[in-house]
Amino acid sequence: MPPAEEADVRERLSKFFATERELAELDRHVNRSEGFASLRYAVPVVLLAVLVIGIFYSQVGALSAEGYVAALVYLLFVVVVWVMLWDPIEVLLFNSFFLRLKIRALRKLAEANVRFVYSPPEEVPREGTRSPLRT
Repeated sequence: MPPAEEADVRERLSKFFATERELAELDRHVNRSEGFASLRYAVPVVLLAVLVIGIFYSQVGALSAEGYVAALVYLLFVVVVWVMLWDPIEVLLFNSFFLRLKIRALRKLAEANVRFVYSPPEEVPREGTRSPLRT
């Protein structure tokens, strides 16, 4: 490969990985926006669930016959809270971690020093002769 073509390939590789990094950074921005938007809906639901649980427990004694119903209502609201908070937690903590790793890897690939190393073609043994690799 001529040196001018090698330089062109190096430049195209660098631009490709730089573009991929920019797209990953855009994904990270969108990921954060979606996480905070999801959290915006989750927080009022969680606060409402805590309020309902507090009111329900203040009206129903925990040791009475209705304590069983109170425990079921409490567990129902715990599930609702968990479901409402899972998406923002996943998006903001887990997805952003992997996007940061991807961005770091793409940055390293974009800045990598690309070298072309040529080696002579392997000799193909003719039929009836021993391969130099076999002993």
